[in-house]
Amino acid sequence: MGGKNDGACANPKQIKTDVDCRAARPKFDNGAWSPAKISDVTGGWLYLFVTPDVSRPGNAASKLWRMDYRFHGRQKTYSIGPYGNGRDGTFSLADARRERDKAKDLLKEGKDPSIEKQLDKHKQAAARPFAQWADEWLAKKKPEQQLSWEADKAALDQRFFQGIRE
Repeated sequence: MGGKNDGACANPKQIKTDVDCRAARPKFDNGAWSPAKISDVTGGWLYLFVTPDVSRPGNAASKLWRMDYRFHGRQKTYSIGPYGNGRDGTFSLADARRERDKAKDLLKEGKDPSIEKQLDKHKQAAARPFAQWADEWLAKKKPEQQLSWEADKAALDQRFFQGIRE
């Protein structure tokens, strides 16, 4: 007698290898798809959070690495990032385990990993020059509205960047 989710769609009980990460699916309970938390075999509060895709039942909409921890007696969740090959802002299984270890080291130092991650993002944003930020904003806007983009770029160059870009 087979289970409700046997065969190729079977969810791994724990994440051991990258193959398990790729095979992870949302869980099917009471006739509906719901998010699944699949823990890492090495422990340390790391798990893969798999959300269901509404348009394609049984498939994952996203796979996110997370870590649950306690800080000053409160339950918290540290979001490591999306599962992937380790390039383009994603995290492989090995990358996620390294990030988990870094977060545990921060906890040993008495620092909240989620707050430290936010502070790092703010420091990086503050270190970026305004001209670079404006160029990135214009690059995102360019495909949307070509005429408006050209007018915005001309206005920024004329008003703000006359002495900066040279």
